[in-house]
Amino acid sequence: SWRWGVLLLALGTAAVAVAARDAAVPEPSQETSAADTGRLPRAARAGIGLVFLGVVLEWSVSFWGATYLRDVVGLDRDTAVTAMALFFGAMLTGRVAGALLARRQAPEQLLVAAFLTVAAGLAVAASTTSAPAVLVALVLLGLGVSVVFPLGISLAIAAAQGAPGWEGQVWDAE
Repeated sequence: SWRWGVLLLALGTAAVAVAARDAAVPEPSQETSAADTGRLPRAARAGIGLVFLGVVLEWSVSFWGATYLRDVVGLDRDTAVTAMALFFGAMLTGRVAGALLARRQAPEQLLVAAFLTVAAGLAVAASTTSAPAVLVALVLLGLGVSVVFPLGISLAIAAAQGAPGWEGQVWDAE
């Protein structure tokens, strides 16, 4: 069943979130260099894991969403394809809102909110075939997953500063 794939993805996301829970993002400096170990810091690896899981979820919903809406929910093909605009619109809205919120909120808070939103969307999508409910689930999925990739990249880059091969190369906005 397709639900096993979603369950594994949700468990993988939860595992990364638990692993990153206590991983502080170090301030870039020579003292926090990972050069002694030759590995990326744990927070950087967690950020990379978040990026991977976020991209997997984005593309899974993008690729299979219309088929799910047609085959499981019972929408006709044209309506199912059109309804996917809800997911993509929610992702766009979430990315813009997430960028604004990231200036005022801690990334950890945003990630927790994103995971809870994704979990709610997955729970609704997995528990019913009611078209209105599944369409709401698509919006929840889009809003929740929209910030996972950007926050994961930010976490990975911030934590990797000082790691072997990084050498403090950061673009200066000035």
